[in-house]
Amino acid sequence: MSCGLGPCMHGLISADGACPRGFQRFRANAGTDRGQREKNEALLATVLSWLAEIGDVPAFIRGDLNTPLEASAVLCSALSTAKLWDLAAISALAQNEEPAATCFQQATNPGTRIDFVIANAQAVPTVQGF
Repeated sequence: MSCGLGPCMHGLISADGACPRGFQRFRANAGTDRGQREKNEALLATVLSWLAEIGDVPAFIRGDLNTPLEASAVLCSALSTAKLWDLAAISALAQNEEPAATCFQQATNPGTRIDFVIANAQAVPTVQGF
């Protein structure tokens, strides 16, 4: 799917017999490269807009965002609404842990978390584990 802002995919993910929608998006080095981050933020804003347009149906956004949460104002803002949920953060909270790192550039690096599965409020109850 071309969305005019780079690589983007729209697909369907089945959960509990329902067929919620899923969006995947990605862009390289968005955490450290300002130009890539600006493109990432624009693409993420577009995907979130699509998500809002599909209505009250279960939906997921998943992807290797190549940026930590704190580097994405768009993602931080969206998660602060209580309409979208970071599934790794929910799982980690339930286990009294921090969300696990997903990117290790060097063996000695503690890693960062740049891969996400975001669910809307309608999708969260369909998730049985993470």
